[in-house]
Amino acid sequence: MKQRKIWSVFVLAVLLLAIVSCSKDDEKGNDIVLRPSITVNGKYLIRINSSELEYNAQGLLAKVKTKNTNGTFRETDYVYEAKRIVMSAPDVTYYLEGGRISESRYTVLTSLDEDGLTVDAKDTYEYDRNGNLIKETKPYDFAEEVDMETTVYEWRNGNIQKITRSHYDFLEEITISYTAYPNTIPDVTQGFIGNYLGWQGYYGNRCKNLPESETRYSQNYYPDKTITYHYDYTFEDGVVTKIMVSWVSNGQPSTIIHELEWY
Repeated sequence: MKQRKIWSVFVLAVLLLAIVSCSKDDEKGNDIVLRPSITVNGKYLIRINSSELEYNAQGLLAKVKTKNTNGTFRETDYVYEAKRIVMSAPDVTYYLEGGRISESRYTVLTSLDEDGLTVDAKDTYEYDRNGNLIKETKPYDFAEEVDMETTVYEWRNGNIQKITRSHYDFLEEITISYTAYPNTIPDVTQGFIGNYLGWQGYYGNRCKNLPESETRYSQNYYPDKTITYHYDYTFEDGVVTKIMVSWVSNGQPSTIIHELEWY
């Protein structure tokens, strides 16, 4: 009788341990690693050119409002849930005398792992043990043929030094040099600025420094197989307020200027 009681107590202890363990696993699975947006000298980035940035109470990017040429705004919303981020934006929006009358939206779901890194947002992502994004794969449609586009990232000294992108019969190689300035803004690449989730760290580590130049080479480019983009920065009170991007294509020089506002 005594042995039976001891055995019953042992079984009960094992069951309780299993229940507590499962409960902890469930709690861990429901948690999301919140990665606050970058602040510089206590300031938030609130505008990039014609786009206005808004934040939630946790300091995460909540909305991007981009002004259209007709004076209306295109709004993209970011909602942070357990193990995923929901990004939604209007597909077609109609306005009448300043009032919205009709809108259809598309939604992108970004799945996150237990460390808060993107693992699936239509594409697949691979990271090294240091949290650097090293490979991205996504479907690519070309002439009714479905292929996979693969992008490989090579890191050195905390920065992406080389990017190799390939699909079907296309191959592109990008080499990047960097300034000594710390990286505090969304990614600047090929003259464009964006990737707000990557800016917040949801695609692994951000590059440590701001880019100085970016050289893109591909045999598929026409007429220039190689194009180099140069980046010059203007600082005020320790923050980047202007980026001038310059390059030459088909013998013609081009320039883009990005203006940033902080608050």
